[in-house]
Amino acid sequence: MLKTMRSNRADQGWTVFELIVIMAILGILAAIATPSWLTLLTRQRLYDARANALDKIREAQSQAVRTARPWEACFRDRNGMVQVSVQPSGDNNNCANHTGWQPLLESGANTIAIKTGTPGTSTSLGNPTTGYSFRFGSLGDRIKMGATAQQLVFVPRGQNNGPFYCVYSETIIGAMREGTIGQHATMCR
Repeated sequence: MLKTMRSNRADQGWTVFELIVIMAILGILAAIATPSWLTLLTRQRLYDARANALDKIREAQSQAVRTARPWEACFRDRNGMVQVSVQPSGDNNNCANHTGWQPLLESGANTIAIKTGTPGTSTSLGNPTTGYSFRFGSLGDRIKMGATAQQLVFVPRGQNNGPFYCVYSETIIGAMREGTIGQHATMCR
């Protein structure tokens, strides 16, 4: 009979107390893991924004070479979302005249922002109102951006601490790369 009682007990499942203990353990594990997961997700979105920005800048550069006319990639931070547009360029910064603005990221574009100031986005690229412009001539060279290095910096929206993710145009001939900026540094590395 004792053997029968034990086997019936095993078939009945978990007690309420056991379920409460399991739920408490899972809750504690979730509370520990959530901040790390959110940090990882934010860094991934910044990484994706940087990669997508570099792709759009290179697209403008290749279109300029292909069509033998100036093109530009413009970036703006409007309505809480980072947007991008790649179009032919006129004589001046045409970011204000661009149409077809698209979110820089398919999802999470509202969780990143363009950083201005030091360390931050180069002022010669433009400003938050009209947009930040990377312009290229028919040889793929940078035009109307000066000879100094230029950078576009992305940060988590609402945060101002590093590391920051950036796209960096090093030379007047249009060489570009991705990088990061430490919390107190001023240029991409």
